Amino acid sequence: MTRHFDAGGRRDNQVFSGRGPPTRGGCITLPVFPCESISANLIGVIRIPGNHKYATLALRTDHVTHQWSEPLGLGDDLWITGEMPVALPDHWQTWLGSLRVDKLREANLFLFSHRLAANPAVLDHENERLKEAVHRLYFSLLIAVPYIGHQDGTLMSGAHHDGNLDVRNLQPYDDVLSACGCHGSVLNDALFGLAKQVYDGLVQIEGAGEHSRIWRIIRAFYTALQEHQFGARIHQFVRCIEGFVFPDEGRTRNQMTSRSELFLGPTQHTLIQTLFDIRSAVEHLHGPARVVNDPNPHEADLQLAEYSFKSEVLAHYCLKRLFTTPTLWPQFRDDARLGAFWQLPAPRRAALWGTPLDLGVDFAHFTRYTASLQLS
Repeated sequence: MTRHFDAGGRRDNQVFSGRGPPTRGGCITLPVFPCESISANLIGVIRIPGNHKYATLALRTDHVTHQWSEPLGLGDDLWITGEMPVALPDHWQTWLGSLRVDKLREANLFLFSHRLAANPAVLDHENERLKEAVHRLYFSLLIAVPYIGHQDGTLMSGAHHDGNLDVRNLQPYDDVLSACGCHGSVLNDALFGLAKQVYDGLVQIEGAGEHSRIWRIIRAFYTALQEHQFGARIHQFVRCIEGFVFPDEGRTRNQMTSRSELFLGPTQHTLIQTLFDIRSAVEHLHGPARVVNDPNPHEADLQLAEYSFKSEVLAHYCLKRLFTTPTLWPQFRDDARLGAFWQLPAPRRAALWGTPLDLGVDFAHFTRYTASLQLS
């Protein structure tokens, strides 16, 4: 079911441990149910050779236009397709129930990977690695593609063995809400290429075993995308931005204002202060409406929708810039290096970070008319 907006101690890098994001359900391991009538190893639009294992994440996206090549290969055994790449056997209708099977068939975006397996008959670490790769690509897509949303998804894994393609494992993914007030993105080859750049950056940073702040930023970002209340979304997106700003204790608001010039330029002090004030109100269990302070409830909701949208744009921008700019990675290796980054002269920081957000382009995707329709 699609949700709508409401105005109302482990290792840090385990966000990519293969367990997937927080879900309302658990991972289901199944007996071997081979798919029938598979000829020439051709399943959907992707050929899975014999003795290969696979993982695929099935999503139904909201408010986006699909314009990519079909199927789209990204390299490293990663694929994007709009059709089901794995045939489902008829008896799954009975075993899983018609509702779950129908949701798989209604999906319009599949993230897919397959590789030669040493033990194709066994559900083991090889399946986990494939699931981890697809899961990482999923997070890369959320970072690279602004305003994307999807209904509850399903991650499946299995193998092509002895002439049969089996599905051995199911894992549910919670839905993600697209930003209120805009019509979403056009999913095309270029955006998926950007997602692969983010993916490569995640692989490199994760392999270093450091950058603990980055993993906390990503978890806050993912939490924000799942929230349906504007105040809660702003709270988490601003926490993402705060992770980049790295303010000194007791100087958070002032340094959020000054240091955000690196991302927004010098003209957006009022915006960043308002976002921070909403974040603080929610953090201390107050309602976000007290910050906008408009007596008209609908007008207050529209203002919060716009602030939520802008905080999301800024969080996307910061994460995309980080993961596609290798020269920034050493600056985020630990808090000491990040602190040193903010002590650099402003021109040196700007040269390392790159160009600020294009406010005229990125903020223009929001319209009050669209937000009003979506909130009605």
